[in-house]
Amino acid sequence: MKGHSLRNKMNSEAQKQPGAKKKSLKILAVLLTVSMLFSLASCGKKKDSDNTSGASSESTAIERAQGDVVRETDPYFSDTTIELDIPYDPDPAREVAASEVNGGCFCNDKVVLSYFINYKPSEEEQDFMDHINYEDSDALSKYYDMTASQSENGLLYLDMQGNKVGKVKMEDQENIYSLQAGKNGHIMVFLSTFLKEDMSYEHKIAVYNDKGERERVIDISDRENSRCYELSSGKILLIDPGMNDLTFVDGDGVKSAPSSFSDEFEDFFEIDGKGYILTQRYEYLEDDAVLHRYLSEVDLESGAVSSPKELAGEIPYTFYESNGKYYADGDEGSILCYDIVNNTSSALFHPEDMDTLIMSVADMNVSSDSDIDILQTRRTGFGELQETSVLLTRLHREAVNPHAGKRIVRVSSCNTSVTSVRRMIAAYNKRAESKARVLIYVQPQDLSEGFDKAEATAADTLLLSMKSGEGPDVIINCAEYGQFNSEDILVDLNTYMDGNNGIDRSLYYDNIFRAFEADGKLFQMPVTIGMVGFIGDKKVLGDMNSWDLTAFEQKIDSLGKDVYPVVGHFMDDKYAHESQGMLCALLYCDMAHYVNYSKREAYFDSDDFRKVLELSKKCGDRINAEQLQTLLFQYEEVSDRYPDALMMQDGVAALSTMYVGNLNSFAPYNEMCSGDPLFIGWPASKDTGMTAVADLSVGMSAFSECKDEAWDFIRFLISQDAQNVLVENQTQTIYVLRECEDADMKRQIEEYQKRKKDMEEYAGDQWTKKMLTVVDENTAKSFNSVIERIHSSVNTNPKIMEIVMEEAEGFFKGQKTSDEVSKSLQNRITTLLAETK
Repeated sequence: MKGHSLRNKMNSEAQKQPGAKKKSLKILAVLLTVSMLFSLASCGKKKDSDNTSGASSESTAIERAQGDVVRETDPYFSDTTIELDIPYDPDPAREVAASEVNGGCFCNDKVVLSYFINYKPSEEEQDFMDHINYEDSDALSKYYDMTASQSENGLLYLDMQGNKVGKVKMEDQENIYSLQAGKNGHIMVFLSTFLKEDMSYEHKIAVYNDKGERERVIDISDRENSRCYELSSGKILLIDPGMNDLTFVDGDGVKSAPSSFSDEFEDFFEIDGKGYILTQRYEYLEDDAVLHRYLSEVDLESGAVSSPKELAGEIPYTFYESNGKYYADGDEGSILCYDIVNNTSSALFHPEDMDTLIMSVADMNVSSDSDIDILQTRRTGFGELQETSVLLTRLHREAVNPHAGKRIVRVSSCNTSVTSVRRMIAAYNKRAESKARVLIYVQPQDLSEGFDKAEATAADTLLLSMKSGEGPDVIINCAEYGQFNSEDILVDLNTYMDGNNGIDRSLYYDNIFRAFEADGKLFQMPVTIGMVGFIGDKKVLGDMNSWDLTAFEQKIDSLGKDVYPVVGHFMDDKYAHESQGMLCALLYCDMAHYVNYSKREAYFDSDDFRKVLELSKKCGDRINAEQLQTLLFQYEEVSDRYPDALMMQDGVAALSTMYVGNLNSFAPYNEMCSGDPLFIGWPASKDTGMTAVADLSVGMSAFSECKDEAWDFIRFLISQDAQNVLVENQTQTIYVLRECEDADMKRQIEEYQKRKKDMEEYAGDQWTKKMLTVVDENTAKSFNSVIERIHSSVNTNPKIMEIVMEEAEGFFKGQKTSDEVSKSLQNRITTLLAETK
């Protein structure tokens, strides 16, 4: 898999829970061309600074900040954010097992949250539940009452400072599954109630006022998936997406006859006394699917639905109503004021207009264009360790931009996954001592090509803009693309790291920085990484830290015929577990040996490359995808252990590939082979250690006119303040700053201890040992030693790899010799390098 897919693969490995199926998933995109945050034309630095800034959905950071510095008139929102201290107030007589907030919304001048508390059963209760006779109706009734008493859910009312002003506990057997704001301070609570008498569920909507009083209940048991909307008239509108109809409920609870509509329901709007429903329909073509969105008017008296009118362009999927207007999430943290009737929008704010990151919006209250309250819910962690935090942010538009006069540093990414970067940019921009104001944009991508190809195309487009001198000052997340690694394009960051305003390398994993050098120059600095390599058995392979291609071949040749050389996933899903996949992996880990972009030279006509071809064929011929899938099924188990590593431990294979994103994902490997496995990197032209894959990387454009300000931002990215932003958000990655990696490992050890304690309490010691691998100080020590052996990095060039795979196919099919392939590649890639200067 190419870099983007590899990062996703590694992240999924890091997030595995006990019992999770350890299989790689391929996401198929059936999307039309997606317009990203900024237009392609906006990449350049425009000099006509007399253009005033505006706030429309079409405007961008680059277009609105025309000059090289921030102006006083550039829009800016100050922010005040508080994390709500959730006042659960559990029953003091019971021990809490878990508590969580499930949703929230604004209600006039209050915040209303839906909460849930789970209590641990007493010893007496646990004994009763363990020995219940399910045939005894009285015992069963007592069981249901007992389990109901072990949980509590309801509503919490807080003021805008986060102080508790009320609490409403739901009745026994009532469970909230969602809530939403109505009108006039009403809250619509969707409930399911278990009826133990006939073992069924009743579904209803309870309407509460802003004092927490239940005013009315609407039975929706026959339409449990209904959506609910309160109208200005006081009526309740029920829309059932499954039945494709709508019903009005008056103040006496009387329901009107249903009115039907066509297509799949999305949302309802009440605007200027008129009602509208938004629907969608997919048109399936031979090899594509086109999404159509429609708007129909609803007569709010008769319920009649007009013929649908198709809407053009991109339409948001989530809307928030506030004071009669509708708002929607825009690109990467912007908020749009949306006129659905005319299908137009204007930006209320963009992410670069503030020093905070708006994400996971639960609700918003817009009192004016200058004052906005936003409720955000964020979840961190996984499984039983998942935690939910609720943030209340107040934004205020300032008359004068406080950052006026700061130099603007433009940052671009060809990877759409930039949330981590945005978090750090927000932290950088908020600091008074920062020299620059950083603005980020993402290269446009056509996702109908597939994620990998779209990203590679975006990288090539970004490279062309930089060659023309019109690109950004800083590039993000392009380390896997070696074509950027030239002094004509990027600055050697070693000169800044070791300069007067540099860093203390002893505080970092300096070997990781060195692993990303090309011809001794660090064009793209890793900020966070994942790690790739092999795990093996020392009793089979011996104890070693590195090997070259010759040593690797000798080990493979010494294996018995019944032992597979390698199992696991290689680095390109298209050729997984085949000779082509092995070739991709070997080149990805050693591409700098075959291409020098600064000199525009290729070295494929070499003994080293011919050795790579022969090794790939030798290993790939020993096992195929079908055989491996059969083995994976046999070795699959309910635990957090990796089946391919278990195969290696049993001697089925000599090596298993490993993908490590943090200490947790490393732990199952560390316990293999009696706790003393061999960790070794992919073989290369010369001795090599483990291989790093950049989760987040940064490079400075050679064309930048503000290199000192750009370095100020780049240096911040590897500072403790910036990396701690990711640690605190539990980003699953390896940090280049030792102190932050230590802090992240400490957190994971504490999480393991909690998980272990909980599992022992519920499942016993033996089951816990089977399910969990140990994550402790010794694991961290071993992990740290492996990180320090990182010696190479993954980088490639999709166009070059395409040519390599095309030529190599003839060799793998026995139609060409390795010498013929290497010479043909040398000619084609030399020509490509000359053409792409």
